[in-house]
Amino acid sequence: MQLPYPPAAIIFDLDGTLVNTEPLHCQAWLYILAARGFHYDAHWFEQWIGTSDRFLALGVIKEHGLSIEPRELQREKEQLFHARVREQAELYPEVATTLSYLQGRLPLAIATNSSREDAIHVFAKTKLDTYMDTTVTASDVTQLKPAPDMYLLAAEKLGVAPASCLVVEDSPAGATAARAAGMYVLGLTSSQPREKMNAAHTWFENPTIAMRYLRELVGSSFGK
Repeated sequence: MQLPYPPAAIIFDLDGTLVNTEPLHCQAWLYILAARGFHYDAHWFEQWIGTSDRFLALGVIKEHGLSIEPRELQREKEQLFHARVREQAELYPEVATTLSYLQGRLPLAIATNSSREDAIHVFAKTKLDTYMDTTVTASDVTQLKPAPDMYLLAAEKLGVAPASCLVVEDSPAGATAARAAGMYVLGLTSSQPREKMNAAHTWFENPTIAMRYLRELVGSSFGK
């Protein structure tokens, strides 16, 4: 697939792509599971990056044969995660500069497997929503990434064709979802190794390098 030039819109993942919240999700899950006697580490959490809290909770419940609802684990994790977001969430370098540059030049959106509530807490700390024309969360679709629904809905809300969209993703599930939606994917290898991000069309080592690329791309497309 060829890079859409110029792109009609850019759609971003949230956690691990624009903001450093992936480690905060990990810390919250490891803490609340350890409190229940289930001890995991950051390597174990890597398999859940880009999925949803519900998927992770269901996985733990199945593994240990627990007779509780996933929502019980999710609520415990969310309380701790939201507290850590208020204290520690930060945008990656050059994200704010890039979004400020892109805003008004073309439509922008976020598509995240996080819940609407999680996203609201991240937005309250980072103001990311002020740059976006729309946001799609796990609360807005039936099928989450790696299904394409979230990205297709974002394109629909922006009023653009999926094939003309550029997506920035840091997870295999997200890259697979965007590609299935017919979009061109810029994959970040800062959360997962490149071999796991093979659904992307091109790759960047970290969000900062991707942000610089977007400024150059849009600058050459629409003028400085």
